[in-house]
Amino acid sequence: MQMFLKPLTELAEYDEIRSRIRKGPGIISLAGCARGQKAHMIYGLSYDAKITLVVTENDLAAKALYEDLLFYEPGALFYPAKDLLFYQADITSNLLDIQRMRVFRALIEDERVTVVVPVAAMMDMVSVREDLTDARLVFEMDEEVDLDWIRESLVRSGYERCPEVSLPGQFAVRGSIIDIWSLTEERPFRIELFGDEIDSMRSFDPESQRSIENLQKVMIYPAADNIGRKAGLSGWFPTGKDGNIADECVIFLDEPTHILEAAGAVENEFRESVKMRIEQGDYRKDEKIPEILGVDRIVSDFNRSRCVALSALDMRKGDWNITAAFGQTVQAVSSYNGSFEFLVGDIKKYRKRGYRVIVMSASHTRARRLAQDLDRQEVPAFYTEDEKLELASGQVAVVYGRASRGFEYPLIRLAVITETDILGTKPKKRKKRTRYSGEKIASFNELHVGDPVVHENRGVAIYRGIEQVKVDDVLKDYIKLEYKDGNLYVLATQLDVLQKYTGGGENSTPKLNRLSGQEWEKTRAKVKSSVRSIAKDLIALYAVRENSQGFAFGEDT
Repeated sequence: MQMFLKPLTELAEYDEIRSRIRKGPGIISLAGCARGQKAHMIYGLSYDAKITLVVTENDLAAKALYEDLLFYEPGALFYPAKDLLFYQADITSNLLDIQRMRVFRALIEDERVTVVVPVAAMMDMVSVREDLTDARLVFEMDEEVDLDWIRESLVRSGYERCPEVSLPGQFAVRGSIIDIWSLTEERPFRIELFGDEIDSMRSFDPESQRSIENLQKVMIYPAADNIGRKAGLSGWFPTGKDGNIADECVIFLDEPTHILEAAGAVENEFRESVKMRIEQGDYRKDEKIPEILGVDRIVSDFNRSRCVALSALDMRKGDWNITAAFGQTVQAVSSYNGSFEFLVGDIKKYRKRGYRVIVMSASHTRARRLAQDLDRQEVPAFYTEDEKLELASGQVAVVYGRASRGFEYPLIRLAVITETDILGTKPKKRKKRTRYSGEKIASFNELHVGDPVVHENRGVAIYRGIEQVKVDDVLKDYIKLEYKDGNLYVLATQLDVLQKYTGGGENSTPKLNRLSGQEWEKTRAKVKSSVRSIAKDLIALYAVRENSQGFAFGEDT
């Protein structure tokens, strides 16, 4: 990665920021960042740090930055926020738990790692490092174990007992055979006992049940992150005090103003929900009221850490402990929308000005072909996989890699052009709507208390949050909808029956439907009748046009 790192050393602020990161805690503000360039700067400032933590405003921003970072840090990990801040509804697979536990494993096993998280995940309460570490189960060959203890330990660690393991987070017991699929592993393990002694251990294919590899030792991480004592996620990312960046965590804040706004929205919604439940008496006297870290605590934690705030505009001080502020000159490259001629023209201009040009392609084959095509257009370009190569002035290198957007540093004469810049983004095809034209709700993160929604069969209502209701001695999460004449509770697993209300203006108040009566059914029937009438009129109109004699106009004069 020398072709990406070496040019940064020519930036006056680069060495100064690196030096200040070593000096101690505080926020170092770096303004003037561009979208695709942030991952490059993060890598450049922390390439030798043991742990790099990148915080964004939401999951969408975190995933975008994570994908950009994968080019520079192939081992980077994404740590998602829980879908519900109130109660975790069983509406998705355990992918979220898998992603989170793999981050914990990397941190426990002292791997060099880069972790990207949305700020909502920093507010969540998770197991402290010591308790999660102690909750791991370790099995070794010829070791004596108690089968009942194994079953109890796995259930206590969040694993689900099934007749046959088919997903991570499950285990099965058949006689003296134990199958366990750890959240941190690609394949399940099979442990066979001879009496109370482990006779064999191996990984296996869950579909064919065929053994893959014999093992001498197996470590099982918990399937839940709420075991034992709980604290904020920041406790997993301590910052050292000896000035040695190789032994410390460096934190990057992607657009800190947006992070604060997002954290404030999460906190307000959470507090409002808890307050409503307390007023309704939803909590038992012996039940602990759930909690999250507030915005003030999050800011305080960042202020005590070694942080670099990346933003497009100058950062507002507010409650931040800004110890230094820097600016940089970065700009996005042109979008060529498939025009190879314009691409060649721009690269020639870059070369005349002494730029080092890096062109990225998401395919090895396309990258080689692109280098050849540029060479035919009198642009001396070459394909390379040499990570230690340093580009000279005027050189053009084509490399394999993927990034969201390209960027250029005019002061150090470096331009990075991505395949997205060259080809452009394809417009999404509009899908034919077959139902009500409201917006589908993909996640609870899209809903806020007080939002108007439309139930498929019940009509327009107001979303009032998540409630826990006991049914047959089992607590389940329900979506509470307020109608004109009462409330309706919908299972959290049935989110697909709801859509966002899109009628009226931005500040208009929708007319709520009634649960009783046939008001909504009449509305639907009326709409269907109107649609049929319009369709009938259109068919008649086009039939008349088809049979009508056209008029031939004379030539233009």
